[in-house]
Amino acid sequence: MGDEFNKHYEQGLGYQHLGDYQAAAECFKKATLLDKNKPEAWYEAGFTLIQVQRFAEAGMYLRRALAEYEREIQLEKQKDFHYYQKACVLSLLNEMAEALEALRASVMLNPFYAEIASQSLAFKCFEEDDAFYDLLREPLHKLKQMRYRGKPSKQSQLSALAWLNRQKFLSVLKQEGWQIEDYKALWENDQRLSPQATAIYQKNEVLVIQLDYYLDEHLIFMEMKNRGSEDNSQAYRIYLGEKPDTVLEIITQFQAEVNFHNWEDFMEALIEVCKSLLFEMPDGRKVKVS
Repeated sequence: MGDEFNKHYEQGLGYQHLGDYQAAAECFKKATLLDKNKPEAWYEAGFTLIQVQRFAEAGMYLRRALAEYEREIQLEKQKDFHYYQKACVLSLLNEMAEALEALRASVMLNPFYAEIASQSLAFKCFEEDDAFYDLLREPLHKLKQMRYRGKPSKQSQLSALAWLNRQKFLSVLKQEGWQIEDYKALWENDQRLSPQATAIYQKNEVLVIQLDYYLDEHLIFMEMKNRGSEDNSQAYRIYLGEKPDTVLEIITQFQAEVNFHNWEDFMEALIEVCKSLLFEMPDGRKVKVS
């Protein structure tokens, strides 16, 4: 049954992408008959039926989608995503106050959904609603800040302390077996660089850690790439602040202790030792670890 559901659901997405909402709606309706507990199929059926102006029928599918999303929220499953989807459903049902309430809950958990909402056809009814844009303003700014990775800088623009900390950081990592790229020749020519240093650690063929060092913002992006699966790439934003030694200790402790051959153990260990970091999903979603 799962394969049949997926077949009709994927066909529906294909037709929807082509703008054939009538055919898409029929595919999504078939999918709901095969698995009644998948809220996305109910939602997509309702959305596509609205596009072909079958409003009464669309309302029935959207009400069922709403019930399924509320059930998922009660189960504490991906609350940021399911609050966002609940907001989409309520918006399509023209229940605007309730839609804003659900959207606020979503973007408070994850600002990434503010960006999606600003581009989504599901919120078309809010095109001239100031409350909608006021709600999105702060999380969109937060998302912009979280994605910022420093600006290109010359060595002559950096403080002596920042340069000293950078040298120490790279020296310790090199001793621990990291491959260091300090861009020496470019620095000597006073080039503008961003990042200002890179370090890569590979313990086996599957997993690689890369650090990108941005001195102007005193931060490091620590990215883990699981070469066995592209979907399992993760990144952490580490603020050095006034404690570069503490950050070095965290990274080297993690490197020494974690089981690199098991991705799940790897992620659990990283979360355990990096208590104050921001967790960035492959699609850009951000979740605070603690």
